[in-house]
Amino acid sequence: MFTPVIIFTAAFEMDFYIFRKSFWQIFLLSVPGFLMNCTLIGSLTYKINKYNWNWHASMLFGIILSTTDPILSVASVKNIGMSIFSTVWKV
Repeated sequence: MFTPVIIFTAAFEMDFYIFRKSFWQIFLLSVPGFLMNCTLIGSLTYKINKYNWNWHASMLFGIILSTTDPILSVASVKNIGMSIFSTVWKV
Protein backbone atom coordinates (compact mmCIF):
# COMPACT_ATOMS: atom_id res chain seq x y z
CA MET A 1 0.00 0.00 0.00
CA PHE A 2 2.78 2.45 0.89
CA THR A 3 5.30 1.04 -1.61
CA PRO A 4 4.68 3.63 -4.39
CA VAL A 5 5.01 6.49 -1.89
CA ILE A 6 8.23 5.04 -0.47
CA ILE A 7 9.71 4.50 -3.95
CA PHE A 8 8.79 8.03 -5.06
CA THR A 9 10.32 9.56 -1.93
CA ALA A 10 13.54 7.57 -2.33
CA ALA A 11 13.82 8.51 -6.02
CA PHE A 12 13.04 12.17 -5.37
CA GLU A 13 15.74 12.49 -2.70
CA MET A 14 18.36 10.55 -4.68
CA ASP A 15 21.53 12.27 -5.87
CA PHE A 16 21.68 11.37 -9.58
CA TYR A 17 25.45 11.89 -9.92
CA ILE A 18 26.24 9.41 -7.14
CA PHE A 19 23.70 6.94 -8.50
CA ARG A 20 25.15 7.11 -12.01
CA LYS A 21 28.69 6.75 -10.71
CA SER A 22 27.96 3.65 -8.64
CA PHE A 23 25.16 2.11 -10.75
CA TRP A 24 26.86 -1.22 -11.55
CA GLN A 25 27.94 -1.81 -7.97
CA ILE A 26 24.40 -1.16 -6.77
CA PHE A 27 22.95 -3.34 -9.53
CA LEU A 28 25.28 -6.30 -8.94
CA LEU A 29 24.68 -6.25 -5.19
CA SER A 30 20.95 -5.59 -5.16
CA VAL A 31 19.44 -7.67 -7.98
CA PRO A 32 20.70 -11.12 -6.89
CA GLY A 33 19.81 -10.37 -3.27
CA PHE A 34 16.36 -9.17 -4.26
CA LEU A 35 15.69 -12.27 -6.37
CA MET A 36 16.88 -14.61 -3.60
CA ASN A 37 14.77 -12.74 -1.04
CA CYS A 38 11.64 -12.91 -3.23
CA THR A 39 12.15 -16.61 -3.90
CA LEU A 40 12.78 -17.44 -0.25
CA ILE A 41 9.76 -15.53 1.07
CA GLY A 42 7.52 -16.82 -1.74
CA SER A 43 8.60 -20.44 -1.21
CA LEU A 44 8.14 -20.27 2.54
CA THR A 45 4.74 -18.66 2.11
CA TYR A 46 3.72 -21.38 -0.34
CA LYS A 47 4.80 -24.17 2.04
CA ILE A 48 3.67 -22.72 5.38
CA ASN A 49 0.56 -20.68 4.55
CA LYS A 50 -2.65 -22.19 5.95
CA TYR A 51 -4.88 -20.46 3.37
CA ASN A 52 -3.57 -22.67 0.51
CA TRP A 53 -2.41 -19.88 -1.79
CA ASN A 54 -1.19 -20.93 -5.21
CA TRP A 55 2.41 -20.41 -6.34
CA HIS A 56 1.71 -17.08 -8.07
CA ALA A 57 0.00 -15.54 -5.05
CA SER A 58 2.82 -16.68 -2.78
CA MET A 59 5.49 -15.21 -5.06
CA LEU A 60 3.55 -11.95 -5.35
CA PHE A 61 3.46 -11.78 -1.56
CA GLY A 62 7.24 -12.37 -1.51
CA ILE A 63 7.81 -9.60 -4.04
CA ILE A 64 5.69 -7.13 -2.07
CA LEU A 65 7.56 -7.85 1.16
CA SER A 66 10.98 -7.79 -0.51
CA THR A 67 10.61 -4.37 -2.11
CA THR A 68 9.87 -2.42 1.05
CA ASP A 69 12.79 -3.72 3.11
CA PRO A 70 15.74 -2.11 1.21
CA ILE A 71 13.89 1.16 0.69
CA LEU A 72 13.10 1.48 4.39
CA SER A 73 16.72 0.64 5.21
CA VAL A 74 17.89 3.58 3.10
CA ALA A 75 15.40 5.84 4.88
CA SER A 76 16.68 4.66 8.26
CA VAL A 77 20.29 5.40 7.27
CA LYS A 78 19.30 8.91 6.18
CA ASN A 79 17.41 9.52 9.43
CA ILE A 80 20.52 8.95 11.53
CA GLY A 81 22.42 11.47 9.39
CA MET A 82 24.70 9.05 7.55
CA SER A 83 25.45 9.66 3.88
CA ILE A 84 24.53 6.88 1.46
CA PHE A 85 27.73 7.57 -0.49
CA SER A 86 29.85 7.04 2.61
CA THR A 87 28.15 3.71 3.37
CA VAL A 88 28.92 2.43 -0.13
CA TRP A 89 32.59 3.46 -0.25
CA LYS A 90 33.83 3.31 3.36
CA VAL A 91 34.14 -0.06 5.02
